[in-house]
Amino acid sequence: MSKKFNFLYQYLKKEKVSFNIPELELQIEAHPEYPSVLSITDTLKFFNIENGAFQIEFSEIEILPNRFAGMLEAEFYLIEKKEDAYLYYKDNNVIKISKTELESRWNGIIILIENSQIEKAVISKMNKWFWGLPISISILIIAITSLSKLNITAKLFFLLPTISFIFSIAVLQKLLMERKELKKIQIKGNQFMQNYQIFKNNLLASNTIQDNLRKSESIQLGNKNASLKIIMVINPFSVSCKEVHSIMEEILDKYFDLICFDIRFNFNKDHYSSKKSRKIHQQLVALYLDKGQEVFTTELHNWFKDKNENKLYEAQISVTNELKADEILKAQFNSNLENNLIFTPQIIIDKYLFPKQYDRKMLIHFINELSEDEHFSLVPQLKQ
Repeated sequence: MSKKFNFLYQYLKKEKVSFNIPELELQIEAHPEYPSVLSITDTLKFFNIENGAFQIEFSEIEILPNRFAGMLEAEFYLIEKKEDAYLYYKDNNVIKISKTELESRWNGIIILIENSQIEKAVISKMNKWFWGLPISISILIIAITSLSKLNITAKLFFLLPTISFIFSIAVLQKLLMERKELKKIQIKGNQFMQNYQIFKNNLLASNTIQDNLRKSESIQLGNKNASLKIIMVINPFSVSCKEVHSIMEEILDKYFDLICFDIRFNFNKDHYSSKKSRKIHQQLVALYLDKGQEVFTTELHNWFKDKNENKLYEAQISVTNELKADEILKAQFNSNLENNLIFTPQIIIDKYLFPKQYDRKMLIHFINELSEDEHFSLVPQLKQ
């Protein structure tokens, strides 16, 4: 975990927003505008975390919430307001700072994060609770009425166990009804999501890209002559990309002859200067150039399984292939950048981005229909 992002992790934790530290860090550093504030806010949006960056004069600080990320001098900190004073978090230390001192260090740039997930969860639970409340109250009133002719001692003796029993039955009945309804909704939802025409309509409504990559700059897996081509933009160090890679393997195993996957990396040598990252990207591309898709597929699988560079196929990269690999990586990154494909993974069918409404695991259900659909199967060939 990089200390430079401590303020962000502390802020997310305080707001009870779940996040994956390595993945968040990877995506921020891979952003073409890194290390700007935009690289942080864009990445948070990519992970569906509502946020915004603002320029605020110190005189307007009272309008801010009691917790925010603010830049003091040239560094971001998590800042909290406590009565008439402020606290800021430096590493693992909480430091009290007066309003006067805060003003002297105030840069004016802030980041606000909103945890809408918690609000939705609370509202949902409240709705469920109020739904069951009238039934429970009605049963309780009936029980009390039926005991009205008994003396006080008898009432208490019978009433307390009765209340407990009634509430237990009501809760159990409610849970069973909810489970039954949820099962119905789940079945209907699955039928809806697996309907090809609905998927196609969502796909056609997605954003599009302009594919200007040459055939010699692409990595093609599967049947290279297949009419259905799907682009996958991945980063070997991404957890999410590992999941997408598993989806691709499952599809290739079942529909090898129907599909050609066009694999593209999102390696930015100018902003993501890790020697290890450069070596892994070069090695994988060189393996494809030297050994073809079978060895490349095996080694990519092994990499995602172990993330161990020492287990990669031991092949000496020639100067020629090193230069060629760099050219391919540069061309792929520039193409991604031109199409605003900043984050990974990305799936593009024809020119359409995979719909956000769908779990990527659903892709395998539509391969047959996509391969037979002229709208997607008549994909123009890559430039030579």
